[in-house]
Amino acid sequence: VYPHGQVGLHGKALLAGLKAVNLTESQYGLASIKFRWNVSGTYMQAIPRIFSTAADGHSEPREFLCDYFPDMPTLAGNIFLKGYQWPFDAQRIVDFQSSLIDLAVYEETVLRGRRVFMDFRSNPLPANGFDAFSLESLPDEARLYLEATGALQETPIQRLRHMNPPAIEIYAEHHIDLTSEPLEIAVCAQHLNGGFAVDKWWQSNIPNVFVIGEMAGTHGVKRPGGSALNAGQTGALRAAAYIANTSSWQVPSLNIEPVLEEQLTEQLLVLTKQWTSPHPGALVPGELLSKIRERMTRCAAQIRNATDIGSTLREALADVTAYRNSGWKLNGPEELAEALQVESMLYTHLAMIVAIDDYIARGGGSRGSYIILDDEGIPLPEQVGEIRAQLSPFWRPENPELRKVVQVLCYDPANEYLFAVQTTPVRPIPNLQSVFETTWAQYRTGEIYRM
Repeated sequence: VYPHGQVGLHGKALLAGLKAVNLTESQYGLASIKFRWNVSGTYMQAIPRIFSTAADGHSEPREFLCDYFPDMPTLAGNIFLKGYQWPFDAQRIVDFQSSLIDLAVYEETVLRGRRVFMDFRSNPLPANGFDAFSLESLPDEARLYLEATGALQETPIQRLRHMNPPAIEIYAEHHIDLTSEPLEIAVCAQHLNGGFAVDKWWQSNIPNVFVIGEMAGTHGVKRPGGSALNAGQTGALRAAAYIANTSSWQVPSLNIEPVLEEQLTEQLLVLTKQWTSPHPGALVPGELLSKIRERMTRCAAQIRNATDIGSTLREALADVTAYRNSGWKLNGPEELAEALQVESMLYTHLAMIVAIDDYIARGGGSRGSYIILDDEGIPLPEQVGEIRAQLSPFWRPENPELRKVVQVLCYDPANEYLFAVQTTPVRPIPNLQSVFETTWAQYRTGEIYRM
């Protein structure tokens, strides 16, 4: 759920030689789409109505979640649980658990072409013969929580205002009034949990290149939301400490200006030709970006298909090859920024699809925030009828053996798919037995940065 204007440069870093790890792992969940914001925490604990409409956003309203759960208490209880079970979780789609909601929203929006909304003005409405919603009939976990917080008001908006007033205010700041209109939602990408390989000081495989924040592949398969922020802060602090204690304060004079000027001049000449005399087969950045987005949504998001990944990989490689052969067709220098961004995304999406293909080929199954459909797998829950009918009725369980290894990917121009993949054993948790005086001396002398 990235803010507008946030564009990663993973592609550039990959081409520069940085090794990546676990590019198969991302996190997905429900978010508003008019203003991108996760509808986690109290947004779900307030237990709003969730309904769908036709594509016009008004006609044919339907209480679609009643098709997925056996009764109102189970449905409402799982809406509540979405508050702190927010990410889509492959381990929570069976036995009427909370991630069945994500699959239901996916079916309504992607497979049925409808739109889904949360309405804080109303409690969940019954259908299919369900009883009416009541706080008293909620499962104990939800009911006791709301009792403990004093959130027993009549409507979701009242409960939300009682528990978390800023949750309402942030939407008001973006011209969305939760007291008078429903909030449109969808299953959205939240985090790339993989990233670039770093050591304990957040240094990459290229000396003196450090990677912090979400670009560092430190988040793992399943990580709580706050740990992403903690990882960024910790990585920045450790990288800064390492640099300060191992590098000279004197900046060397390398006289690199002539080299940089030559490289920049050459690059500018190449870029200028892309709008003054483009190749006959040149690509339009915006059109290619649309293809990349459609491809990633179809095959590399929360639902992936073991049968289709090979053809998807060939499609991605064909686009990269076309770009490498023909370049961009631009109308002027004002389109250069978009072209450079799309170029990076082009290589990033190829690398991610290569990683997914390799993971599936090694026997990898559904884990973290995605499921892998596989006609040779086990039956999906009967409730997800559209996925079963349109995509596959079977899915592949996780292969626990792959928890023991980390997938490592690096750019390799000699490789058919431009990226080479291997696995390495996970590092064991250190069992360090050191007395205080020794550890303190190692810190004071800077020995810790050389260990």
